Amino acid sequence: MAGDPNGTNYLYKSPNIKITSRDLGILSSIAYNQSLTTSQLAVLHFSSLHRARKRLCQLHENKYVTRIKIPAGLETLSSELVYTIRKRGLQLLQLQGQVDDSIPIPQLSRRPGALLFLSHTLLRNSFKIAIQCAVKRHPEITMSNWAHDNSVTRFAILADTKTQSMKRTTLKADALFTLQRNESELECFLEVDNGTMTLTRLASKMSAYRKWHLADVYNPPRKVCWRRFLILTFSERRARNIA
Repeated sequence: MAGDPNGTNYLYKSPNIKITSRDLGILSSIAYNQSLTTSQLAVLHFSSLHRARKRLCQLHENKYVTRIKIPAGLETLSSELVYTIRKRGLQLLQLQGQVDDSIPIPQLSRRPGALLFLSHTLLRNSFKIAIQCAVKRHPEITMSNWAHDNSVTRFAILADTKTQSMKRTTLKADALFTLQRNESELECFLEVDNGTMTLTRLASKMSAYRKWHLADVYNPPRKVCWRRFLILTFSERRARNIA
């Protein structure tokens, strides 16, 4: 590790920017979470939103990350900048051994379908960050085994049909994580709802979770004391409708 005349440690030096360990943490957070807003990155890596904006702008100008301005008026998204990793940033992380070749480079777009997917991703990430912050305030609790999207296993379940036969089906959570306290574990499955799924479909999915849980088909490699199936949505009105 080297240092500049001002005493700031840095790990990598390019003509216009010196990459610090915090920068690697920022790039790693963006790469693993697919997309993060300025305010989300400020919570994770900075003491203020102003400092976050300034440094993220520098990383963007030097082509380590790319960004998009969310259009105003979208119910499930706040109007702010969203960042994803660029090829240069991913290559730097790979050079430092912080990511492998399986990390994709998302493509930001303002197309309606892409914005719906982005909304889903950012809602999930807001929840993850909130849990991380809560765990920091309670050192007796740890969070482990966080996985999302394609890294979450599709769990096989057995569901009764009207013919009283058993039908094999699958469920895929938007995220899976474990909270641990002493010898107790709470395994959580997260469903992110941004309003595109009908209430009937959502109820059906939660019913399938319940049947799967009662059937106890899933046998984890460790003892799980409790399971929770969580639904994260974007408004109190939507939450009341789901309930």
